[in-house]
Amino acid sequence: MAAFTYSNNTGDAIVDLATISQTINVYGSTAPLTGVSVAILGLTHTFSGDLDMLLVAPNGTDNLVFWSDAGSVNDLNGVYIIQDGSTGLTELGMVPAGAYGPGAFSLGDPLETDATFGSSTGALNFAQTDGSATFASSFSGDPTGNWTIYIHDDTAADSGAFTGLQVIVGNAATTAQIDGTAVRTRSS
Repeated sequence: MAAFTYSNNTGDAIVDLATISQTINVYGSTAPLTGVSVAILGLTHTFSGDLDMLLVAPNGTDNLVFWSDAGSVNDLNGVYIIQDGSTGLTELGMVPAGAYGPGAFSLGDPLETDATFGSSTGALNFAQTDGSATFASSFSGDPTGNWTIYIHDDTAADSGAFTGLQVIVGNAATTAQIDGTAVRTRSS
């Protein structure tokens, strides 16, 4: 079993009340998935509870809302790795840079839908506490293709940015092609 990291180092601003998406092309291995995680590089934001993040697999339907309204009292600054097996994101309090398990919290907001992100999965899967989904329960099969990460800022007055995104794919393969392409889109 091996893990391969696929990156999109385009970076982007996270502006109030808007959604951005970026794709990461995973290719070079068709071995079945054994794990998926996400890294948000150079993430800054002046209110962590504003953010909602969704990962969608190449098939367009497998998905996980892996970060929703996590934390509430701090600025974000650093690298955030979201993976199964780590201590989950917290609903209230500090979210310093580091590794966390996925977490989705309503905090009085309505649950996100495909319309929130501009995606078309058919139905979103939520991590704890709004749901019970994990990366392992949400994704399986061939990892090849464009993975999309959506980042939504759901409240006015705070903003941020990130310098890159990564999808880390675990599978039974021992080799994979290591270069690729990426695109980004923004909707307001």
